[in-house]
Amino acid sequence: LSGAIAMTIVIFVANIPTGVLYLLMFAIGFASSGQTLSFALIKDNNSPYTNSAANGFSNMAIVAGGLLFQPLVGRILDMHWQGLIRAGVHVYSLHGYQMALLMLPICYFIAVLIGVFFIKETRCIAVWQEQNIG
Repeated sequence: LSGAIAMTIVIFVANIPTGVLYLLMFAIGFASSGQTLSFALIKDNNSPYTNSAANGFSNMAIVAGGLLFQPLVGRILDMHWQGLIRAGVHVYSLHGYQMALLMLPICYFIAVLIGVFFIKETRCIAVWQEQNIG
């Protein structure tokens, strides 16, 4: 949630003092570090026989995020482009960037919802063992 709030402030608040911007960027990075917990979650919810495949799928999904979102940001920027070109380069408005980057806090909010409603704390106990015990 802190990442979503910090990202929203960075995207929509103008003239943020440099020191405050540093703190907001730190908050975004700190909030993003929670992604590393997915590897522990995978370990607790998969047998040793499928753990590597599950980790590979997770890594693929992380990389696929960049694969999908970079062109999407470009498409949204192009949708809001007003036709201005300088030195052969498209010039986009602040509003265009705000609309294109709005997906970042939205993804944070989706992650919060998934984390709160769909992920259960395992207390470092392999859940797959409990499910397989008759």
